[in-house]
Amino acid sequence: MHCNGLNCRANEEKYLLKVKELEAQLMNVKNENTQIKKQAESYQKQLNFANLEIESLNSQNAVLSKQYQGLLDENEDIKNELFDNRQQIISYQQQETSLKLSLEKYTRELTQMQAMMNRSDKSYQVLNLSRMKSHIIHSSC
Repeated sequence: MHCNGLNCRANEEKYLLKVKELEAQLMNVKNENTQIKKQAESYQKQLNFANLEIESLNSQNAVLSKQYQGLLDENEDIKNELFDNRQQIISYQQQETSLKLSLEKYTRELTQMQAMMNRSDKSYQVLNLSRMKSHIIHSSC
């Protein structure tokens, strides 16, 4: 293609216009790239912050899990203690029943012995009275 003065000038202006368009597009791309980098930095900061929050939550979760396990262990200890206390109460109730039966038995035996002593006392008094009479009768004679 041969270039005459007018034609060359038009081509040159066309190329210059195209270069300016390309430069403008390059500037737009650079600006977009800058914006994307800023957004990426912002997202990275947010991601870092979120990771820190996750670490903190994981740490809190570990503490809560230990506390929960401690409460479960304490609850198990309390349940075992409660069971032991119930067994002890049952044992005490059985001892109480046994002691009440023994008390009733000994009370009956004591009542019987007192009755026997009262009868013995009366017999002794009667015997003593008759000895006294006999002694009085023999003394008077």
